[in-house]
Amino acid sequence: MDKRIKLKFIYHNMTRSNRAYQMYKNKPTYYNACHIYNANKIIYDSINQLLIDDLTEEQLQEVINYIFHLEKWFIQFDNEKNKIKDIEETFIFQAFDDHIPFPKNFFKIFNL
Repeated sequence: MDKRIKLKFIYHNMTRSNRAYQMYKNKPTYYNACHIYNANKIIYDSINQLLIDDLTEEQLQEVINYIFHLEKWFIQFDNEKNKIKDIEETFIFQAFDDHIPFPKNFFKIFNL
């Protein structure tokens, strides 16, 4: 798949994830967090596909940072998921001390 098409797919799923996050902020339940999780899984798989493309060093580092960011997020999600008893339960977790922040400039680095 062409790199631009992959990036567009990632962008659309980031939009989906952001919309899910807005719903989650209004009502931080497990089922709302699952919307974020599902979008982030697709983003994660798609970003890993970028590793087969030709990337600048800056792009490569941004892709790797985004992968690490999502992997830590999934670990935290799974840890909290094991604690819930009801899907409407409040579902909140704190970032790790050494978390990698969300890559706000991800698309800028790819000139999009």
